Amino acid sequence: LGRVLVSESAWLVRDKAGEARYFEGVVEPLGERLRATELLSDLLSLQEALVGFVEDSAALALEDSFFGRVLERAVALVPGAQAGAILMQRPDGAFGFVAAVGYDLSKLQTLTLAPEELFINLGQAGTQYIRHHRAARTVQGERLQVLQAAGRVGELRATLATPITLGQDAVAYLSLNNFEHADAFDADALERCTLFAKQVGALVRRFALERELRKRQQSLERWGAFRSGLLGFMKETLERGLAPDFYERLLGYAAQAIPGVEAGSILVRRDSGRYGFAAALDYDLAALQAVEFAEDELLDNTRTFESTIISSLAEQSLALVQDERGEVLREAGRLEEIASFLSVPVVVGGQVLALLN
Repeated sequence: LGRVLVSESAWLVRDKAGEARYFEGVVEPLGERLRATELLSDLLSLQEALVGFVEDSAALALEDSFFGRVLERAVALVPGAQAGAILMQRPDGAFGFVAAVGYDLSKLQTLTLAPEELFINLGQAGTQYIRHHRAARTVQGERLQVLQAAGRVGELRATLATPITLGQDAVAYLSLNNFEHADAFDADALERCTLFAKQVGALVRRFALERELRKRQQSLERWGAFRSGLLGFMKETLERGLAPDFYERLLGYAAQAIPGVEAGSILVRRDSGRYGFAAALDYDLAALQAVEFAEDELLDNTRTFESTIISSLAEQSLALVQDERGEVLREAGRLEEIASFLSVPVVVGGQVLALLN
């Protein structure tokens, strides 16, 4: 009769001598049942592995070893994968390597690739199966040599490329590679790769939301501290009046309350209509107090009443001040060391009374 699995709706038929002759009812070949059982077992194993991956990754952040861990798991879970890489899109649109297994990541990270230089069709959704790699036609010169040496592009036979999405946008691509066979990946490998990338995308969204929430919380905390400090400063000023150290205390408070401040100064409008230094933090105030500026020698915010941020302070200042004052600003005001400059006008009665820098 052969090996069969007999369902509850089948029965054995015997002859008059009691010998088994055949089955009547529904029978099923053993091989099909075993294959279905094995497939179910594989799916359960994959599900358990993905759940374990999510649990293990929950404590990580995108800035840590997240993508390296992602790639290691993907290579282990997808049949046929021998190596892999994750490329993330940067704000300028180019792609850079953030993780690699089986390749020299440190050398690959010296490269950026334009979208048209990738093996991937960015207009196609879902997992792509790539059997013919065309790096030599898209990347030339020294960059191609780096890809061949560190990325082994000349050895690739098969690649699965899957987008990792944030909302509707692909923020990165998971690339899994095989060096031996062009048909190394089967339908099960494609399904696993796609499912894994979806789990990674869900984690990326979670981390992005958590990071945004942390930023908002930190912003609220900073604003709370700022308002508390400002009220304290105002109360102290009302009690003491415009004491000689008023501008010095104002500058110290601002340096503590405003993120990123490492030094600062306050320019005050004098009776002559020119502006001079009344306070300085981490600069030579005694030397700076000998310097005065006409309104047209300062930034435009004395006329626009708006806060200004610039990164080329030395260039702009020395273009406006072309005498010995420029040398004082270089030496006492460390003008050429300033990488970022914030200027806030203090407006009283429609006139800029002071500039907080």
